[in-house]
Amino acid sequence: MDRDEDRSDDGSPVTGMRIPPGVETHGDYHVVDRGDHETSWGRFTHVEIHRVDDSPTHDWYDLFELKNELFGEDRAALEVYPPAERLVDDTNSYHLWVLEADAELPFGIHDADSTNRGTVIPGRRPDPEDVPDR
Repeated sequence: MDRDEDRSDDGSPVTGMRIPPGVETHGDYHVVDRGDHETSWGRFTHVEIHRVDDSPTHDWYDLFELKNELFGEDRAALEVYPPAERLVDDTNSYHLWVLEADAELPFGIHDADSTNRGTVIPGRRPDPEDVPDR
């Protein structure tokens, strides 16, 4: 991805990244499909996302809407924060791993997520109905 000077529709110079083949632009973001990966949790599609203006802005709702637009509202996605020794930080890119539509994660954040029923999460205040009488 070489930096190059391009011209906007009105002829004024625009400095940024020349879009290579395989990269789609969606609003303020470039999206690169990094392929599918088979795991014990199911198949994931890995996408790399970065802003067109190369800024380090990370808006959760923007990525949520991109996930919905590209893959559908019925699919879950993960963003990973690796151990420090495995950090790759050469661009302001963000990575999502999107599950297939019928796949479920083995954890969740809502009481309706069956995998979390009956578990205790450190630091989380339990529901009073779940606390046994003493």
